[in-house]
Amino acid sequence: MSEIGRFRRQPMSGPQIARQLGMPVSDDGVKPAAEGSRQALLEGLRRELVNMVPLMQQVMRQTKARVFAGDTHAEGKIVSLFEPTTEVIS
Repeated sequence: MSEIGRFRRQPMSGPQIARQLGMPVSDDGVKPAAEGSRQALLEGLRRELVNMVPLMQQVMRQTKARVFAGDTHAEGKIVSLFEPTTEVIS
């Protein structure tokens, strides 16, 4: 599956995201731990997603501008999703 095709899939559930991140999840999709730990895990995943969505949207805008318009000087360019403050060294 191409990188672009991966982002056209339906949104993943919390357990699917946890599995993709390598977190322990039981067969019924619940992390094998106390309810409080489960809620903490879900809240942590929710915060990660809330922070990641705007970055992904910006990367998609940058990519469209670069691929379709040849614009390599996007305003507020993101060069790393995982370290958004990273800057290009000229």
